[in-house]
Amino acid sequence: MGGFQLLGIIVLVIGILCMVAEIFIPSFGVAGGVGFLAMTVGIIMMAQNFAQGLLYFAIMLVISVLFLILGYHFIGSSKIALKNNLNEDILPDYQRLIGKRGRSVTPLRPSGTIELEGERYDVLTKGEFIATNETVEVAAVENNRIFVGRI
Repeated sequence: MGGFQLLGIIVLVIGILCMVAEIFIPSFGVAGGVGFLAMTVGIIMMAQNFAQGLLYFAIMLVISVLFLILGYHFIGSSKIALKNNLNEDILPDYQRLIGKRGRSVTPLRPSGTIELEGERYDVLTKGEFIATNETVEVAAVENNRIFVGRI
């Protein structure tokens, strides 16, 4: 094995490592592109003649496409790193507050803080201004937003 072929194998291995790195490190295709280019150069350097280089390149292309299809089949289009793991149980149940009364801790214009059953809540009014220390009643809960009104 000549020095040129050994260098071709080294460049090919570097290309494969770049392709593997693209899977785990998001580089927006830079590592994958460099890996594909390095694999192509490595295969050309290992070939004895042009026809053999084209054959090796075609084999590499077919294997790459097969890995792409298999990867898409097994991984699919699901998100690998950014999965949404929020359950409904994690979100607070503010529905139980509807109809309960508390007092405003800050001015509500239209948002502010109230104290209800010893806990503080960030709330909204339906556009009205409510001063500090006024009694309010929870009127509605929409999308985890608590709406109150003056009594």
